[in-house]
Amino acid sequence: MRERGSYFLDDVDPLNFRRWLGSLLRRTAALLDDPEAAKLAHFATVATLHPQAKLYPGCTVSNPSKDPAHISIGANSHIRGQLLLFRRSGRISIGEWCYLGDGSRIWSRGSVQIGNHVSISHLVDIFDTNCHPLAVDEHRRDLEAILGRNEDVPELTVEDAPVVLEDGVRVGCKATILKGVRIGRGAFVAANSVVTQDVPPLCVVAGNPARVVKQIPEKQNAV
Repeated sequence: MRERGSYFLDDVDPLNFRRWLGSLLRRTAALLDDPEAAKLAHFATVATLHPQAKLYPGCTVSNPSKDPAHISIGANSHIRGQLLLFRRSGRISIGEWCYLGDGSRIWSRGSVQIGNHVSISHLVDIFDTNCHPLAVDEHRRDLEAILGRNEDVPELTVEDAPVVLEDGVRVGCKATILKGVRIGRGAFVAANSVVTQDVPPLCVVAGNPARVVKQIPEKQNAV
């Protein structure tokens, strides 16, 4: 009598096993031959990439929904950081000619929209959510689900609100942009700033919390 849980090759359909083994060997050979090509092929299954978008070796894309429409990256945009959706929700849209620096993170549970010609330096955090519940009992269940890798966690009360970076926004290194913020066209977020409320167009904000410290001219006069 066979023991419960024991594995026998005669229980496996030989044809299906050969197909699975052949597929595994082909994927392994592809990784060894060109790991970056294999990585880009994976990104294409979890994000909608313009053919002229560029994702660098250090970047990561996490999309539990497996729907490529939930993450989109426009033409000539360069991504070095991390794009992450929470469980099976969230959307990230990045326009054309954008840059996301090394170690920067965009995490979405609701919606993060980034316009065109937006430059985000390194070690920047952009979150459209509190990430975790505030109530103590919900925090306990949330933490147990995360550490136990349980995707069937009961619904939690976690606040989120859309984040929008309009065209031409620039974000300095180590800045943090929190939920519900809209940063106006052409604004500049100084390094190490913490943005907790809307930023008007064509201004510089700095500090924690970030405040307007300077206006930006629409055009620079020729020297």
